[in-house]
Amino acid sequence: MLLTLGGALGSSFLFTKIGVETIPPFTLVTARLTFAAIVLAIYMKITSSSIPKGVYIWKYFLLLGIFANIIPFVLITWSEIFIDSGLASIFMALIPMFTSVTANFVTEDERLNTRKILGLAIGFSGILILFGSHVLDLGNASQILPKLACLLAAFCYAFSRILTRKLYFVPPVTTSMGVLVCASVISIPISLIVDKPWLITPSPSSIFAVLCLSLICTSFAYIILYRLIAEVGATFMTTMNYLVPMFGILWGVIFLGESPKVSSIVATAVIFSGLAVMNSSKKVIVEKS
Repeated sequence: MLLTLGGALGSSFLFTKIGVETIPPFTLVTARLTFAAIVLAIYMKITSSSIPKGVYIWKYFLLLGIFANIIPFVLITWSEIFIDSGLASIFMALIPMFTSVTANFVTEDERLNTRKILGLAIGFSGILILFGSHVLDLGNASQILPKLACLLAAFCYAFSRILTRKLYFVPPVTTSMGVLVCASVISIPISLIVDKPWLITPSPSSIFAVLCLSLICTSFAYIILYRLIAEVGATFMTTMNYLVPMFGILWGVIFLGESPKVSSIVATAVIFSGLAVMNSSKKVIVEKS
């Protein structure tokens, strides 16, 4: 199940690359969110799951819809117009690092220690490798802006993980449905204004990609995700930080003929090394306690 989930989440970069060929970013994201919300709503109906009530809960659903769905989805989708899907997936390995930095300032139980800081230093050095010589060439927007978009998307995902903790008492699948509904409601009018989707002529492959994004990478992945959390605990998220980029690169190579640059492979190894150092600190804490 873990490998299935990693493959499903990693394939989102492949399908995004295919979908954005003929569908603009906002419309692609809106279609993905809307179809996924409908599927999860049907799943909740079948499983007799209750829909939460109260302004407090839906306020966080709205915030998560913006920071966990709309902003990162649009940023990644736009970036893949210019860069390979595999390269975009590598940036997602930075999510736990951004989460650690954010949690240090907004929570009281997850402070940075020496080992975490070392892991962050190693991992973030991978960012410089990903940007390469373009990090100093600010005038080359076609190279630096898509990577910055992926970097910002990773930070949004990290920030959303912190927000999710406010809804610890809500069943995860219910949170997913509520977040997707809020994200869809917001994204639909934006898509109508920005993209004018009635003027778009999507290719069959792009339509197929959107369906896969909705059904496989969002609805199916969320259901598997929360089933795994219930069965083996949330600690498996540590492994997911490695699997998603690896599958993202693999699918790009197999189905799109992408050839990762040596710098991208080195950067991935450096980021993974940083993650390993950070995760080892968790094991030490558990053993001491």
